[in-house]
Amino acid sequence: MSTCRLTAYSSFNDKSISVGDIIVISTVQLRLVELGSLRLAVTLVLLLGGGGCQKRPVENIKGKSETLRGLEVKETSQALLVSEILSARDQQNTLKCPVTIKNTSNEKSIVTLTAVGCSCYRIELNQQPLVTGTEIPVAPGAEVTLEFRAVVPATQLTKDYSADFTVTSGHSEQTIRATCTLNIFSDVSLSPNVVTAEADYETGGVKTQKLTIFRVLREADIAMVGDVPVLEHLPESVNVTSIEQLGDPETLEDGLTRVAWVANLEVTVPKEAAADAPPISYVVQFPGVDRQAPSEKMATQGQLIIRSRAPIAFPKTIHFGKFPLGETRNRRFLVVSPEENNFKLLPVGQLPESIKVDAKPELAARHWLDVKIQPTETGDFDETLSFETGLQEMPTIKIQLKALIE
Repeated sequence: MSTCRLTAYSSFNDKSISVGDIIVISTVQLRLVELGSLRLAVTLVLLLGGGGCQKRPVENIKGKSETLRGLEVKETSQALLVSEILSARDQQNTLKCPVTIKNTSNEKSIVTLTAVGCSCYRIELNQQPLVTGTEIPVAPGAEVTLEFRAVVPATQLTKDYSADFTVTSGHSEQTIRATCTLNIFSDVSLSPNVVTAEADYETGGVKTQKLTIFRVLREADIAMVGDVPVLEHLPESVNVTSIEQLGDPETLEDGLTRVAWVANLEVTVPKEAAADAPPISYVVQFPGVDRQAPSEKMATQGQLIIRSRAPIAFPKTIHFGKFPLGETRNRRFLVVSPEENNFKLLPVGQLPESIKVDAKPELAARHWLDVKIQPTETGDFDETLSFETGLQEMPTIKIQLKALIE
């Protein structure tokens, strides 16, 4: 341990300390620095005597090393856009979070990499990967800079990268964890990702929905902050009544600006809409063309579901595909009440010999239905199954069975 008299204003353990104050410190002091264009980096400064510090004797028995308490340093790397990751020639070089270790003492120190948070990334020294247990000697007055290396995911998220080190000097050993947090933003994103419009069964109606569109821009592209988005490939049943900017642009970290737009949608739900209607894809596009950047910089895709709010949800059509005459095909599917109302499934009328149905007559909120077909002639197979449900809101359901027989 050492005592030091400060010659400049600083802070220690989140408390302000003034010039001339004497404090007891461990053999490793952490401070933040700026390196080049990077906003934050981690610098580990080894203080092992000299330069205004008086070294206290280490109170250990029989020369055993003194292990000081562990330190954790958490820093934020420069934020990235998805388009920047996709356009990078080397995605491993998009993560910028150096760890600089400087020895300001008169003794040689040994820095040892003891662990990396995940095998999916690594620590490098002079562009060479380090393995666990690698010892790095740091001479008095010298410094080394280590780098996190990772294939950065091209999706919006916040991800932490960490590495554990020990720093040994003389009879003292300090454990250090360096954590780098990386924020990745989608250039264009939507909320919600899936817009759902539903109306009562066999009634239909017009529903209004709101879609929020976010765009994140670098300072170099700030002139595009007022560009109005356009929704493309929408079905005829959807009308965009208005698109308005939501508040003022928001300044994010590292020179990023986010602007939000609200689109008001008028969706006509037809009375014949299915309860299990599949999603419809559409595109939100900003004007302009940047041929040097991925399409993610200017546009994104959303999904829209237009469906009925049916007392019983079931597939209106089951297709068994194409197969030779004489073979059989089976399908198993779920028929369910979204409101958890109990119902039954009883086939109506006499089934053709080419169709076998396994339906349970018991009341339940969900039924697994097993259907087997064995057509007797080639060509299009097209039959309709009818079931009684015993549910007042939907007393019968019909399911169309289709196949192509060779």
